Amino acid sequence: MLVSIIIPCYNYGKFIGQTLENVIAQSYHNLEIIVIDDGSTDNTKDVVLAFIERDQRVQYFFQENKGLSAARNFGIEKSSGYYVQFLDADDALSPKKIQIQVEYLEKNTEIAICYVDPFYFKDQKGEQRFSNINLTDVSWMPKLTKEADKIETIELLLEGNIMPVNSPLLRRNVINTIGGFNAHLNSLEDWDFWLRAAFSFKIVYLHHPEAYCLIRVHRTSMSQDRMRMIKAENEVRLLIDDYVRGQIEITPSLKRKFLKKNNNHLKYIYSYFIRIKGLGAIHLLISILKRSGFWLLVRSYKKAIKDFKKEGI
Repeated sequence: MLVSIIIPCYNYGKFIGQTLENVIAQSYHNLEIIVIDDGSTDNTKDVVLAFIERDQRVQYFFQENKGLSAARNFGIEKSSGYYVQFLDADDALSPKKIQIQVEYLEKNTEIAICYVDPFYFKDQKGEQRFSNINLTDVSWMPKLTKEADKIETIELLLEGNIMPVNSPLLRRNVINTIGGFNAHLNSLEDWDFWLRAAFSFKIVYLHHPEAYCLIRVHRTSMSQDRMRMIKAENEVRLLIDDYVRGQIEITPSLKRKFLKKNNNHLKYIYSYFIRIKGLGAIHLLISILKRSGFWLLVRSYKKAIKDFKKEGI
């Protein structure tokens, strides 16, 4: 089965060569390696073209800068693989990752997405590895077993993202059904994607010591920018609200349960915004009222007041 590896790249000419070396060396050979240059102004094109001369599986496409999601979606359009692997331009995969995941999915046809362990690194060669982005050995990733049902999967995803984008291998019919990444999201677009997939497809964690992904940690990693990530989570949670309400296969009681869980997270986000902007931030309060209703506004405002009092002690 052909596997499409989709690699968006923006001004990562210093890393893209290492990433391409990594995927070319995969033990699974039936690959198409698609690099989407999202408007780079560095030497990205030259580096990739040199690899095309070495390996015909590598393809290069350029687009004006539109962002990570749009670049991935362009890569999806240009790809034709039965399976799809997303890979960021500065990251890597273990040598047998794709082979192991393809074999697993071929044997377990009821599973649409299988994901593996991530390891994080900051040194050039990735020899020192950690279990989370804070560079400690505490694993953060929930691990869905084959026995987990759709409800358990959705509940986990309502708490937060369950895997980095490089971790899973997925069947193309997932994309054919739910579409690509939300190009309006500047971050956490993968969380949004997995959540939409969970409503229709089975997602399972695959534990194998030779199957993992490697994620490079930068000093300026967006995921370490707290305010930006809180704003991004707010955007995704508002979408989650719409997704849950639009599900016709979920019972009313489950909808209420899911919405309550999501609203509890929104309460913390809104109260944080109120504390930052101030209790008298009328435009913010009106915005919360219009989007999430009177009672969630009241709950968020009460929490903000409570937190202000705690800080004053």
